[in-house]
Amino acid sequence: MQFFPFRPYPSQEEALRFLGEAVHRRLPSSISLLSAPTGTGKTALLLATMIEWFERCGVEEQHPREEGIEPSDWLAKAALDARAKRTEEARTEVLSFVESLLRVCERYTTHADAEMLSNYALEPSRKQMGPYESAFRVLSLEGTMRPDRYAALVATREFLHHKRVLIASRTHVQLEQLRTSFEAHFRKYGRVAVVLGGRDALCIHPERPLGIDIEDIGDFCDSLRNSTGCPLHTPLRLLLGSGAYLKHGGGSLAKERCHELGACPYYSARQAALLSEVIFLTHNSLADELLQRPHSLQLLATEEILILCDEAHAFPDVIASSFSANAEIDDITIFRTALRRYLNKFRAHMDPTTVRALDRLGDVLKQIVARSGAIVPRDGVLASLTDSLTQLGLGRYDFRAVVELLRQKRMVPKLASQAEGDEAPISKSRLYKVLNLLEGMRASATDDIVLYRLDDASGEGQSVRLVRLGTGAQNPFRKLLSQEQRERPALLCFTSGTIEPFQAFEDALFEDLECPPNCLAIRHVAPSTGMHVRYCGMFDGMESFRFVSTAFNDERYLQELCNFLGQVGRLRGVQGPVGTVVFLPSYGVIEKVKRVWTEISTTPTIPTYFESRTCKVSDLLEKYRQALETDNAIILAAAAGRLGEGVDLRDALCRRLVIVGIPLPNLHDPIITQRQARSNGKYAYRRAFQVINQCIGRGIRHSADWCSILLLDGRYVEHKEDISLWAREQLHPIPSCSEYLASLEAFEKKVATCVPPG
Repeated sequence: MQFFPFRPYPSQEEALRFLGEAVHRRLPSSISLLSAPTGTGKTALLLATMIEWFERCGVEEQHPREEGIEPSDWLAKAALDARAKRTEEARTEVLSFVESLLRVCERYTTHADAEMLSNYALEPSRKQMGPYESAFRVLSLEGTMRPDRYAALVATREFLHHKRVLIASRTHVQLEQLRTSFEAHFRKYGRVAVVLGGRDALCIHPERPLGIDIEDIGDFCDSLRNSTGCPLHTPLRLLLGSGAYLKHGGGSLAKERCHELGACPYYSARQAALLSEVIFLTHNSLADELLQRPHSLQLLATEEILILCDEAHAFPDVIASSFSANAEIDDITIFRTALRRYLNKFRAHMDPTTVRALDRLGDVLKQIVARSGAIVPRDGVLASLTDSLTQLGLGRYDFRAVVELLRQKRMVPKLASQAEGDEAPISKSRLYKVLNLLEGMRASATDDIVLYRLDDASGEGQSVRLVRLGTGAQNPFRKLLSQEQRERPALLCFTSGTIEPFQAFEDALFEDLECPPNCLAIRHVAPSTGMHVRYCGMFDGMESFRFVSTAFNDERYLQELCNFLGQVGRLRGVQGPVGTVVFLPSYGVIEKVKRVWTEISTTPTIPTYFESRTCKVSDLLEKYRQALETDNAIILAAAAGRLGEGVDLRDALCRRLVIVGIPLPNLHDPIITQRQARSNGKYAYRRAFQVINQCIGRGIRHSADWCSILLLDGRYVEHKEDISLWAREQLHPIPSCSEYLASLEAFEKKVATCVPPG
């Protein structure tokens, strides 16, 4: 409780008890799922759990570093410390040397000190110092460390820390917020913590191309180190940089310190992580560790480990993307068009081999589009990658060589610049989808990989999908939780504002594990008086409706919907202008509603904004915010789009929230069909309600927030149990849309008397 800046709410106390029981292994499973709405202090909950775990493990607090070490005697001091710890095994002595060396490196503060240390690595005469020679050799100070090995630093993992905590979140911004909270409240406990940042944010190389994409910067870095060598990546500079990260943990201060020392911040952070007890990392980096990819740091190879995953609702998609690739037919056409334009401009200046390879790729892309009908599943049966490539006439095409060429030549940014005239800019993300699909096609022949064309439910779009099946056998959690593999199975805690329905999360990650996770959903810290949650399945004078795909093709339904949304949006706010956020099942539906909306003369009287696939969300939200300064406003967005999660629509930005229909996944997808069959028809609705609960979570963001939430579809009465606990407890039916308007007005008048404006 002492980790909260205020007395915890009852729901927070309930969450702390649950996580405490998990930490002390008093619950049946090693996996725990916590659904905690936004505003319930998940950061404090996670960090308090971390401290309790360390206390349960009996890990002693680290002692402060010695003060007053002079730069001139750093090496002698390190050697003496190593000799003092000497054991019968020379390897242990070297590990002690490394530990002492890093602790001393951590103390340096001037560029001159760094230069002095670098001289030990750069001047051979300075390295012939008897007792230090073997240590220099083990540390590989004569040359550059290979990218897949960190010399003795990797080995120090086992020696220095037998217990470790990994704290994962979705983005680097969220990680920095977690680190800041850690520094403010938990550094006093003596824990060493490091943030693993991304190359795009941490690369400081002077030759870094301007505007390089996050997808390309890894290739740029690897090619630089493997060819001419990177001056920021010498072993001793990385030791210095890791010292900076051990001292500062991350953020701009650690990066600036690495810049002063001439050390790569990205690799310095990775080395420091090997020596840290607490590591903050993204979902993607956690997936790397779980799947033991070649560039992982093997952070899970410790005696005992606790994994805390925040924003966990997004993590299943991260794991799934490791086994799949997807590109729309339109994406492939855009890629081919851009490639043709590029070759027309630069063919004369390119080497013939490259031109032939890219010309052939253009033909291959044309062939995939033209023959994609041959890989449409028949009777729900999926063909293997080998069989599908044969159907496309590409069984012998060398996908591996062309993918390596595209990455080596950094072709995606070049193709993205090939828009002509008044055309919209070419989306790099769409080009990268095609590149990832081609990369998946280069896999060796196996029946576990399928390739097929999928038509969306409306018949308006087509995509080519590649999926690796049998992920249950490759479940990344099986080994982590197995007592046969580890003396003590790992502990995993997944938290999110909207992780419900729990069964959907279990289906995605833990379907084949023997013991199901422990689950807890807590209530919101906001009072129930600020929650007005209703569901309705009837327009006035019409029969009960279900907003399935055919309903959005019915002009009558669309007109009634637009009229009703206009009435909700125009209703005057008691405390000033208010925003109405409307979530629709897809971008295609938004376009249909937009067409009818503009045709109805009564609706344009209120500022209205529509999300699209290509719009910049930050710009759209800024226009919406500006409109709310003087008048009510409405914004319509896709339920599974960018506004549906991760966007903070607090206070007046979202006083009224309407969710129209149920955003089911594509039921024509054979993989969805198979999972539907295994779950007795429940899988698709579980997936849909994960999205719906994300949308509901936009409504109330803190303890003093309030919002009216309307679920508009006749099917909600059948699926109330899939809605988040805090909203479900306030959920009531309402007979018709006109009665909802009266109920909304009464709610806002009542809440205005007990909640301050905001």
